[in-house]
Amino acid sequence: MRAAELLAASCENDPYDSATLVYPILYNYRHAVELALKWIIIKFGNYASVEVGDYQHHNLWKLWCVYKEIVLELGSDDGNTLEVVEQVIKDLHDLDKRGQAFRYADAKHGTFKLPKDAIDLCYTREVMKGVDHFFSGVYGQLDDNVSAAGLTDPGNW
Repeated sequence: MRAAELLAASCENDPYDSATLVYPILYNYRHAVELALKWIIIKFGNYASVEVGDYQHHNLWKLWCVYKEIVLELGSDDGNTLEVVEQVIKDLHDLDKRGQAFRYADAKHGTFKLPKDAIDLCYTREVMKGVDHFFSGVYGQLDDNVSAAGLTDPGNW
């Protein structure tokens, strides 16, 4: 998340950097989201009554669905924050369903093209800061809730 944030910040006053760094910025944000989802699934999935299943893939939407179940079961939903983050996850997933589009200039099935409208990297950076804070807060909440309940990881029984 931090790498993408630094790259996006460097583009604020440089249109050339904005055009040339957009792919690495989006890749780093997408990858950070994928890792954050997987971390919660790995760390807390055994405490919840969800089917963790195979999480060794790059499908953000499938990962989000498991993540969300864990959060709703072990944490709390404060209203629309979960919905807002869900929309960001959906947008990232729709742009890059397999986690490959921002990595390579060419794909096996053609070149990936960004939407015609320019991507506002300053706005993207602010949105992703919020997503990062959300992930940090969820981790803290789940960790506190699991500790307070005295739960033992069923994976270690």
